[in-house]
Amino acid sequence: MQRKFIFSFAGSVSSTDRLVLAEVIYSRSLLDKYKGLLQMNSKWAADPNAADNNLMDTDNYRATVGDSVFTLCPAGQNVEAFRAWEAAEAGSIPVFANGAFAKAHPCKNNLRPFIESGAPFVFLESWHELPTFLEKALADPRGFVELQRRLRPWYDNFM
Repeated sequence: MQRKFIFSFAGSVSSTDRLVLAEVIYSRSLLDKYKGLLQMNSKWAADPNAADNNLMDTDNYRATVGDSVFTLCPAGQNVEAFRAWEAAEAGSIPVFANGAFAKAHPCKNNLRPFIESGAPFVFLESWHELPTFLEKALADPRGFVELQRRLRPWYDNFM
């Protein structure tokens, strides 16, 4: 499936997991190399559509997820969040880092339902694996095309 972005993330800097993700993306120039989109804001806002903030509004967020092959899902307050569901519904493959940060989180095994259900998601050990993952995925796109093909049926069945 042809999409505008290879990967995207839009959200607040609410955890060290998100800071690590940003560091990896910027230090490895992944935005330019892989047609990525990253928008991180210093604080969370209850209303992303409010005129007094610099957040991506809900219409642009929805369009961005729909235009992304992969939606990066770094942990915020929780390891698993609404972002994975939005991505799956839009046909964008959720990508998680299920390593040290996730394992140390007070909500243990947040991702277990996804893993045990065979969710066609990507589970990295660390965001430091993202550059290698993207390189391999784009070198042989059949793998992520297959994940995209399985995504909506999995979502419909899981729901």
